[in-house]
Amino acid sequence: MSSPALPVVLFGKLPLVTTTQTEALLPEIDGKCPIPPLPLFPFALPSQKLISPTVIHLIESLSTAKTELSLLLSPSSSPSIPPQPITPASKKSSNTQRPPSHQRRPLAVIVGGGFTPEEFEELRKIEGAESVPWLRADNSLVPESEWPPNPVYPGRAAGRIKEVLRREGVLGCEGVGEGNMKGAGKVWFY
Repeated sequence: MSSPALPVVLFGKLPLVTTTQTEALLPEIDGKCPIPPLPLFPFALPSQKLISPTVIHLIESLSTAKTELSLLLSPSSSPSIPPQPITPASKKSSNTQRPPSHQRRPLAVIVGGGFTPEEFEELRKIEGAESVPWLRADNSLVPESEWPPNPVYPGRAAGRIKEVLRREGVLGCEGVGEGNMKGAGKVWFY
């Protein structure tokens, strides 16, 4: 039996990169978005097939991050469901396709290379930030010829993200989540 897809928040300033990168993170990173067939969601398929693969929450600016991430990471009665429904300003999120009771909380936060060290540290000060591991792009690992808008960048970055999550025991492990978060509060570079 394979482990469920890992719910993550992805911060990226370049939609050109984040759109392709979310696709490259599948299926290990929250690519599965089964929607229970409810009359409220007419696009749900009775067979609960997968729809619109993406990360649970995509944030494209620092100002938006301060509001949305604090809501996603704030304490609630369930360690796996956010305390209130959250729609990202980017409108790109698998949580937007789930009813509130099925939305997922992030088990990791991934920050792209467009954020400065100061912006990254500002994000880490958000309440609840210590409850999950953080992955931060290390631009020195990428040859300048492969930087965006080079189309190889998103796929290679996604590969490095998966590699770090596997190495640290977060991706591909049964029992991660629900109070059993590995690496909470740590920062790993990809």
